[in-house]
Parts: sequence; structure tokens; C-alpha cells
Amino acid sequence: MHKNRTSPERTREAILDASLKVFFEEGYAGATTRAIANKAGVNEVTLFRHFGSKKRLFKAVLDRGMDLTDVTSGIPEPQGKDPVEDLTRIGMYMTQHMRVRSQVSKLVLSEGQKAGVKDTLQRMPTQGLARLAPIFEKMGAKDPYIAAVTFISFLLRSVIFTQFLGEDPIVELNEDTVRRLSKIIVEGMR
Repeated sequence: MHKNRTSPERTREAILDASLKVFFEEGYAGATTRAIANKAGVNEVTLFRHFGSKKRLFKAVLDRGMDLTDVTSGIPEPQGKDPVEDLTRIGMYMTQHMRVRSQVSKLVLSEGQKAGVKDTLQRMPTQGLARLAPIFEKMGAKDPYIAAVTFISFLLRSVIFTQFLGEDPIVELNEDTVRRLSKIIVEGMR
């Protein structure tokens, strides 16, 4: 076996990485499997062997980017002493991970419907909500699901504005802003 050969998993990841870049730059319609294969350093046959079609490749890019299992399992547990600080810590953690995935979020919102991947659009926020609602319940929220939706929506809105516009024209998403949001939510839960 040659040392220079890549494993199928590394090849798949290289194709997905290249696909994200090409789909992000060119959009779904403008992206070609040839351009993706070239950027990944593979031939088109390899790309099709792994994914079968451009649509399935696009869906795989979105699915990988929107799989928040690792992110949601790492959400800090509330310490219970100061709920505002607990939410601030959680909010900053989530913001950091949303920013890492902001290109995928933009693709989902701008190109997902065109590519016919409605199931990915519908699934987008549910993992975070499933993890956050019980945290809000432990913190005493009367409606933990709506508290979680409010919290995630604010953070996601700001990250997505920044991805589309280069900045959030309404508010700068930083630790102070997340703390102010957390305070409003905690006071609203009482």
C-alpha cells in the first residue's frame, strides 16, 4: 500500500470541505461538480462514487454542517449560582459555534430551498432547542421551550446578519450583549 494514498474518509471530508467553499462562492446553481472535484484534488468519478449526485453532495454538506451533536453535548451546564452568568457562558459558547458554521447557515437559508433540501431547513434549530429547553426548565422558566427559542433566535439572527451583511446593523454580538440578553430572559422567567 502506498503511503500517499488517502483513506476514503479523508477523501470524503476533502470533497465536503471543497464543496462548502464552492457552493458558498458560486451558489448551488453555479457550482459544478468539476470545480468541486478540482478544489478537492480528486476526479469527478471519485466525487460521484462518494455522493452520487450534486444534490446529494449539497445535502451532505448541509447535513455535516448542521449536525450539532458535538456542539450541543458541549453546552456548559448551569452552575446555579448566577443564572445570568450561566446563560452568558452558554450564549458565548453557542455564538462561537454558530460563527464557525455561519457559511453553512447562509447556504441553508439562501440555497437550501433551491436545492430541494427542505428537511435540512426544518431540522436546522431543533438540536440546540432540545438541549437548551431542559436547561431553561431547571432555571425555572415557565415556558422553557419559548425561552430557548428566544435565546437561540437572538444569537442566530445576529450571526446570520453578520454572514449576509458583514456586520449586524442592529447590535454587536459580544459578551456584554449576550449578558444583557441573558438578564432580560432571566428576569422574564420570574
